[in-house]
Amino acid sequence: MARRNFIAGDQQKLVTAYFQKQARFWEEIYYGTGIFEVIHQRRLRTILDFVDGFPRSACARALDIGCGTGHATIALARRGYLVCAVDAVPEMVETTRRAVSAEGLQSAVWCVRGDINRLPFVDHCFRLVMAIGVLPWLSSTEAAMREMCRVLEPGGHIIITIDNRWGFRWFIDPLTNPVLQPAKQLLLRLLGQSHKEIPFGQKVSIGECRATLRAHGLQIVEDATVGFGPFTLFRRAMLPSATGLALHRQLQRMADRGYPLLRCAGAQYIVSAQKPGASRTALLGPKLAPELSTQACEAAP
Repeated sequence: MARRNFIAGDQQKLVTAYFQKQARFWEEIYYGTGIFEVIHQRRLRTILDFVDGFPRSACARALDIGCGTGHATIALARRGYLVCAVDAVPEMVETTRRAVSAEGLQSAVWCVRGDINRLPFVDHCFRLVMAIGVLPWLSSTEAAMREMCRVLEPGGHIIITIDNRWGFRWFIDPLTNPVLQPAKQLLLRLLGQSHKEIPFGQKVSIGECRATLRAHGLQIVEDATVGFGPFTLFRRAMLPSATGLALHRQLQRMADRGYPLLRCAGAQYIVSAQKPGASRTALLGPKLAPELSTQACEAAP
Protein backbone atom coordinates (compact mmCIF):
# COMPACT_ATOMS: atom_id res chain seq x y z
CA MET A 1 0.00 0.00 0.00
CA ALA A 2 2.82 2.43 0.80
CA ARG A 3 5.97 3.03 -1.21
CA ARG A 4 9.09 1.20 -0.05
CA ASN A 5 11.38 4.25 0.09
CA PHE A 6 13.21 3.27 3.23
CA ILE A 7 14.56 0.13 4.82
CA ALA A 8 12.21 -0.67 7.70
CA GLY A 9 14.86 -0.48 10.43
CA ASP A 10 16.20 2.87 9.28
CA GLN A 11 12.65 4.16 8.89
CA GLN A 12 11.76 3.30 12.48
CA LYS A 13 14.91 5.00 13.79
CA LEU A 14 14.04 8.20 11.92
CA VAL A 15 10.42 8.10 13.08
CA THR A 16 11.39 7.44 16.71
CA ALA A 17 13.91 10.30 16.66
CA TYR A 18 11.31 12.65 15.18
CA PHE A 19 8.66 11.88 17.79
CA GLN A 20 11.17 12.06 20.62
CA LYS A 21 11.91 15.62 19.58
CA GLN A 22 8.32 16.56 18.76
CA ALA A 23 6.46 14.94 21.68
CA ARG A 24 5.44 18.30 23.13
CA PHE A 25 4.12 19.54 19.78
CA TRP A 26 1.89 16.45 19.40
CA GLU A 27 0.77 16.79 23.00
CA GLU A 28 -0.53 20.30 22.34
CA ILE A 29 -1.96 19.83 18.84
CA TYR A 30 -5.44 18.98 20.10
CA TYR A 31 -5.70 22.32 21.90
CA GLY A 32 -4.37 24.75 19.29
CA THR A 33 -6.36 26.96 16.92
CA GLY A 34 -4.20 26.88 13.78
CA ILE A 35 -5.21 25.05 10.62
CA PHE A 36 -2.96 22.04 11.28
CA GLU A 37 -4.38 21.74 14.79
CA VAL A 38 -8.00 22.20 13.66
CA ILE A 39 -7.61 19.47 11.03
CA HIS A 40 -6.28 16.97 13.57
CA GLN A 41 -9.04 17.86 16.01
CA ARG A 42 -11.60 17.28 13.27
CA ARG A 43 -9.97 13.96 12.41
CA LEU A 44 -10.36 12.76 15.99
CA ARG A 45 -14.02 13.88 16.14
CA THR A 46 -14.76 11.98 12.92
CA ILE A 47 -13.10 8.83 14.29
CA LEU A 48 -15.08 9.04 17.52
CA ASP A 49 -18.29 9.53 15.53
CA PHE A 50 -17.49 6.24 13.78
CA VAL A 51 -16.85 4.57 17.14
CA ASP A 52 -20.14 5.87 18.56
CA GLY A 53 -21.95 4.12 15.71
CA PHE A 54 -20.56 0.68 16.59
CA PRO A 55 -22.60 -1.77 18.69
CA ARG A 56 -21.61 -1.56 22.36
CA SER A 57 -20.74 -4.45 24.63
CA ALA A 58 -19.67 -4.20 28.25
CA CYS A 59 -15.93 -4.14 28.88
CA ALA A 60 -15.03 -4.51 25.19
CA ARG A 61 -11.29 -4.29 24.59
CA ALA A 62 -9.83 -1.66 22.25
CA LEU A 63 -6.31 -1.34 20.88
CA ASP A 64 -5.01 2.16 20.12
CA ILE A 65 -1.84 1.68 18.04
CA GLY A 66 0.38 4.73 17.82
CA CYS A 67 -1.39 6.19 20.85
CA GLY A 68 0.80 9.29 20.73
CA THR A 69 -0.26 11.66 23.49
CA GLY A 70 -3.30 9.62 24.52
CA HIS A 71 -6.24 11.72 23.35
CA ALA A 72 -7.96 8.89 21.47
CA THR A 73 -7.10 6.43 24.25
CA ILE A 74 -8.78 8.61 26.86
CA ALA A 75 -11.83 9.18 24.65
CA LEU A 76 -12.26 5.41 24.21
CA ALA A 77 -11.87 4.77 27.94
CA ARG A 78 -14.54 7.37 28.68
CA ARG A 79 -16.84 5.47 26.33
CA GLY A 80 -16.47 2.31 28.41
CA TYR A 81 -13.76 0.48 26.48
CA LEU A 82 -10.86 -1.27 28.19
CA VAL A 83 -8.00 0.20 26.17
CA CYS A 84 -4.50 -1.01 25.42
CA ALA A 85 -2.45 1.98 24.29
CA VAL A 86 0.59 1.03 22.20
CA ASP A 87 3.38 3.14 20.74
CA ALA A 88 6.89 2.39 19.49
CA VAL A 89 8.26 5.63 21.00
CA PRO A 90 8.90 5.48 24.78
CA GLU A 91 8.21 9.21 25.20
CA MET A 92 4.76 8.77 23.69
CA VAL A 93 3.94 5.81 25.92
CA GLU A 94 4.94 7.84 28.97
CA THR A 95 2.96 10.88 27.80
CA THR A 96 -0.15 8.73 27.39
CA ARG A 97 0.42 7.15 30.78
CA ARG A 98 0.59 10.58 32.44
CA ALA A 99 -2.53 11.78 30.64
CA VAL A 100 -4.47 8.66 31.64
CA SER A 101 -3.38 9.08 35.25
CA ALA A 102 -4.43 12.74 35.26
CA GLU A 103 -7.90 11.68 34.10
CA GLY A 104 -8.15 8.94 36.74
CA LEU A 105 -8.60 6.23 34.11
CA GLN A 106 -5.76 3.90 35.13
CA SER A 107 -8.12 0.98 35.73
CA ALA A 108 -9.38 1.18 32.12
CA VAL A 109 -6.09 1.67 30.27
CA TRP A 110 -2.94 -0.42 29.86
CA CYS A 111 0.04 1.35 28.26
CA VAL A 112 2.73 -0.66 26.49
CA ARG A 113 5.62 -0.09 24.13
CA GLY A 114 5.17 -2.15 20.99
CA ASP A 115 5.66 -2.46 17.24
CA ILE A 116 2.65 -2.49 14.91
CA ASN A 117 4.48 -5.04 12.75
CA ARG A 118 4.81 -7.47 15.70
CA LEU A 119 1.97 -6.84 18.11
CA PRO A 120 2.57 -8.64 21.45
CA PHE A 121 -0.98 -9.98 21.80
CA VAL A 122 -2.81 -13.24 21.27
CA ASP A 123 -5.17 -13.70 18.32
CA HIS A 124 -8.69 -12.23 18.26
CA CYS A 125 -8.44 -10.35 21.55
CA PHE A 126 -9.66 -6.83 20.66
CA ARG A 127 -13.14 -5.67 19.70
CA LEU A 128 -11.80 -2.42 18.23
CA VAL A 129 -8.38 -1.75 16.66
CA MET A 130 -7.31 1.76 15.69
CA ALA A 131 -4.18 3.01 13.91
CA ILE A 132 -4.56 6.78 13.60
CA GLY A 133 -1.80 8.63 11.79
CA VAL A 134 0.42 5.53 11.87
CA LEU A 135 0.45 3.91 8.43
CA PRO A 136 1.97 6.93 6.60
CA TRP A 137 5.11 6.48 8.71
CA LEU A 138 5.70 2.89 7.58
CA SER A 139 7.83 1.84 4.62
CA SER A 140 5.38 -1.02 4.03
CA THR A 141 1.95 -1.65 5.53
CA GLU A 142 1.53 -5.35 4.75
CA ALA A 143 2.85 -6.69 8.06
CA ALA A 144 0.94 -4.03 10.00
CA MET A 145 -2.36 -4.85 8.31
CA ARG A 146 -1.81 -8.56 8.86
CA GLU A 147 -1.11 -8.01 12.57
CA MET A 148 -4.11 -5.72 13.10
CA CYS A 149 -6.41 -8.27 11.48
CA ARG A 150 -4.89 -11.06 13.56
CA VAL A 151 -5.66 -9.44 16.91
CA LEU A 152 -9.11 -8.21 15.84
CA GLU A 153 -12.11 -10.25 16.98
CA PRO A 154 -14.55 -11.63 14.42
CA GLY A 155 -17.29 -9.03 14.23
CA GLY A 156 -14.91 -6.35 15.47
CA HIS A 157 -14.04 -3.05 13.82
CA ILE A 158 -10.82 -1.49 12.61
CA ILE A 159 -10.24 2.22 11.98
CA ILE A 160 -7.21 3.47 10.07
CA THR A 161 -6.10 6.71 8.45
CA ILE A 162 -3.85 7.31 5.47
CA ASP A 163 -2.46 10.37 3.76
CA ASN A 164 -4.56 10.64 0.60
CA ARG A 165 -2.32 10.79 -2.47
CA TRP A 166 -4.96 12.68 -4.42
CA GLY A 167 -5.74 15.18 -1.67
CA PHE A 168 -6.41 18.64 -3.07
CA ARG A 169 -3.69 20.38 -1.06
CA TRP A 170 -0.90 18.25 -2.51
CA PHE A 171 -1.60 19.43 -6.08
CA ILE A 172 -0.89 23.08 -5.30
CA ASP A 173 2.76 22.61 -4.36
CA PRO A 174 5.13 21.24 -7.07
CA LEU A 175 7.13 19.51 -4.32
CA THR A 176 4.11 17.40 -3.30
CA ASN A 177 2.11 17.22 -6.53
CA PRO A 178 1.60 13.48 -7.18
CA VAL A 179 1.64 13.95 -10.94
CA LEU A 180 5.10 15.52 -10.76
CA GLN A 181 6.63 13.01 -8.34
CA PRO A 182 8.04 10.64 -11.02
CA ALA A 183 9.82 13.57 -12.70
CA LYS A 184 11.14 14.73 -9.33
CA GLN A 185 12.55 11.29 -8.53
CA LEU A 186 14.15 11.02 -11.99
CA LEU A 187 15.81 14.42 -11.57
CA LEU A 188 17.21 13.42 -8.18
CA ARG A 189 18.67 10.24 -9.68
CA LEU A 190 20.21 12.15 -12.59
CA LEU A 191 21.79 14.55 -10.13
CA GLY A 192 23.11 11.66 -8.09
CA GLN A 193 21.08 12.65 -5.06
CA SER A 194 18.87 10.50 -2.86
CA HIS A 195 15.59 11.35 -1.27
CA LYS A 196 16.46 11.65 2.43
CA GLU A 197 13.55 13.60 3.80
CA ILE A 198 12.00 12.57 7.10
CA PRO A 199 9.80 9.60 6.11
CA PHE A 200 6.40 10.95 6.94
CA GLY A 201 3.44 11.49 4.72
CA GLN A 202 3.78 8.33 2.64
CA LYS A 203 0.73 8.82 0.44
CA VAL A 204 -1.57 6.25 -1.15
CA SER A 205 -4.86 6.55 -2.98
CA ILE A 206 -8.25 5.92 -1.41
CA GLY A 207 -8.81 3.13 -3.93
CA GLU A 208 -5.58 1.39 -2.93
CA CYS A 209 -6.48 1.67 0.74
CA ARG A 210 -9.94 0.21 0.24
CA ALA A 211 -8.52 -2.60 -1.91
CA THR A 212 -6.02 -3.45 0.83
CA LEU A 213 -8.75 -3.66 3.45
CA ARG A 214 -10.81 -5.96 1.23
CA ALA A 215 -7.75 -8.10 0.48
CA HIS A 216 -7.48 -8.75 4.22
CA GLY A 217 -11.09 -9.89 4.38
CA LEU A 218 -12.50 -6.70 5.89
CA GLN A 219 -15.82 -5.13 4.96
CA ILE A 220 -15.78 -1.34 4.67
CA VAL A 221 -18.39 0.32 6.88
CA GLU A 222 -17.86 4.09 6.70
CA ASP A 223 -15.30 6.57 5.43
CA ALA A 224 -14.51 10.27 5.13
CA THR A 225 -11.73 12.65 4.11
CA VAL A 226 -10.59 15.61 6.18
CA GLY A 227 -8.08 18.40 5.71
CA PHE A 228 -8.01 21.16 3.08
CA GLY A 229 -4.79 22.97 3.81
CA PRO A 230 -2.49 24.48 4.67
CA PHE A 231 -1.82 25.33 1.03
CA THR A 232 1.84 25.87 0.25
CA LEU A 233 4.10 26.75 -2.67
CA PHE A 234 7.54 25.21 -2.34
CA ARG A 235 6.56 24.52 1.28
CA ARG A 236 5.86 28.18 2.04
CA ALA A 237 2.38 29.20 3.15
CA MET A 238 0.36 30.80 0.36
CA LEU A 239 -2.34 32.34 2.56
CA PRO A 240 -2.51 34.19 5.88
CA SER A 241 -3.45 31.85 8.73
CA ALA A 242 -6.99 33.17 9.17
CA THR A 243 -7.72 33.03 5.43
CA GLY A 244 -6.33 29.52 5.12
CA LEU A 245 -8.41 28.32 8.06
CA ALA A 246 -11.58 29.87 6.66
CA LEU A 247 -10.92 28.24 3.27
CA HIS A 248 -10.33 24.86 4.90
CA ARG A 249 -13.61 25.08 6.81
CA GLN A 250 -15.59 26.02 3.71
CA LEU A 251 -14.08 23.22 1.61
CA GLN A 252 -14.55 20.75 4.47
CA ARG A 253 -18.24 21.65 4.74
CA MET A 254 -18.66 21.05 1.02
CA ALA A 255 -16.84 17.73 1.26
CA ASP A 256 -19.07 16.68 4.18
CA ARG A 257 -22.12 17.41 2.04
CA GLY A 258 -20.83 15.07 -0.65
CA TYR A 259 -19.83 17.58 -3.29
CA PRO A 260 -18.31 15.75 -6.29
CA LEU A 261 -14.51 15.63 -6.25
CA LEU A 262 -14.25 17.42 -2.90
CA ARG A 263 -15.71 14.47 -1.00
CA CYS A 264 -12.57 12.47 -1.81
CA ALA A 265 -10.12 15.38 -1.83
CA GLY A 266 -9.24 15.79 1.83
CA ALA A 267 -5.57 15.31 2.71
CA GLN A 268 -6.38 12.48 5.13
CA TYR A 269 -8.63 9.51 4.55
CA ILE A 270 -10.40 7.89 7.52
CA VAL A 271 -12.04 4.51 7.09
CA SER A 272 -13.70 1.97 9.36
CA ALA A 273 -14.09 -1.67 8.39
CA GLN A 274 -15.46 -4.81 10.04
CA LYS A 275 -14.08 -8.31 10.31
CA PRO A 276 -16.73 -10.86 9.29
CA GLY A 277 -18.00 -13.30 11.90
CA ALA A 278 -19.87 -13.33 15.19
CA SER A 279 -18.47 -11.37 18.11
CA ARG A 280 -16.53 -13.26 20.74
CA THR A 281 -16.13 -10.35 23.17
CA ALA A 282 -15.39 -11.69 26.64
CA LEU A 283 -16.12 -9.84 29.85
CA LEU A 284 -13.07 -8.80 31.86
CA GLY A 285 -12.54 -7.53 35.35
CA PRO A 286 -11.86 -3.87 36.15
CA LYS A 287 -8.32 -3.98 34.70
CA LEU A 288 -6.85 -5.12 31.40
CA ALA A 289 -5.22 -8.49 31.90
CA PRO A 290 -1.52 -8.86 31.00
CA GLU A 291 -2.45 -12.40 29.88
CA LEU A 292 -3.44 -10.79 26.58
CA SER A 293 0.28 -10.49 25.89
CA THR A 294 2.22 -13.22 24.13
CA GLN A 295 5.59 -11.84 25.21
CA ALA A 296 7.06 -9.55 27.83
CA CYS A 297 6.21 -5.90 27.29
CA GLU A 298 6.33 -2.71 29.26
CA ALA A 299 3.06 -2.64 31.20
CA ALA A 300 1.75 0.28 33.19
CA PRO A 301 1.77 -0.17 36.96
